[in-house]
Amino acid sequence: MIFQGIDIFRRRLAAGEVLLGSGIGLIDPQVSEALAESVDFLWIDLEHAPMSPEAMRGHLLAARGRRRAIVVRVPASDTVFIKPVLDAGAPGIVALPGLDSVVLGPYDLSGSLGVLGQVHHPEVVTAMERVIASVRSGLPR
Repeated sequence: MIFQGIDIFRRRLAAGEVLLGSGIGLIDPQVSEALAESVDFLWIDLEHAPMSPEAMRGHLLAARGRRRAIVVRVPASDTVFIKPVLDAGAPGIVALPGLDSVVLGPYDLSGSLGVLGQVHHPEVVTAMERVIASVRSGLPR
């Protein structure tokens, strides 16, 4: 059986491994192809990047060709944002059933905590540690 990138990603997470990935905000899918060998997963940020569904699809294909998991951050949880991402073939977005992972945005979190840009601020670090502990306690091993 040939495992897809998302299958490998899920198995490694279930084994308790810490996986490192890279956020993708550039439109050219060659970015994903070039980074794929250096990371465990790729993360397409549709909230902060002006990326069309066609450009996203190119990243999905590049990641699939390198057998890397790719997760897509949608700008909102409305169906109008989620359906095109799933239709394009994304194996992962911000749904709870079957939750595999959580992507923390330290910069956004620092802004929410009133210390914008201070990603090493004690409140930010404590909040991230709480999220990590909470997620780990709820994920199946």
